[in-house]
Formats: sequence, structure tokens, C-alpha cells
Amino acid sequence: KAWYDENEFYDYVFGGFSGATAHFTQLVWASTNSVGCGYAVSETKTIFVVCNYFPHGNIPGEYQNNVKKPQS
Repeated sequence: KAWYDENEFYDYVFGGFSGATAHFTQLVWASTNSVGCGYAVSETKTIFVVCNYFPHGNIPGEYQNNVKKPQS
């Protein structure tokens, strides 16, 4: 949910990369068709989550075609 919530900071008019929204844009990237995720819990109970996307997103010049504004 935290990754998706980055959408409130995404500029749908101009698009493009931002470190503040990179999780969100990859998560909703339209041309991605496969996702694999895993997690690990450290001894201090910190949870690490990693996902791999294919094909990957966050490609310069492709944001307008792949990151759509949510429908209401």
C-alpha cells in the first residue's frame, strides 16, 4: 500500500521519473506483465520486500503511455 500511495505525488500532466514516486510508477507500469516478489525478516524484525518486474518500467520517455491517472 505504501508504494501505491506515492501516486498522490505523481505529476500526471508531465509524467517522468521522480524518486518520490518510483515505486508507484513501476507498480502500475502498463507494459509490465510479470511480477515476482519476495521478502525477508531480519533478526530485529525489519521486513525487506523486493520485487522484480518484466518488462521493467520507469523508462524515460514512456511515462505518458504507461502511467495512467486512476479512474474515479
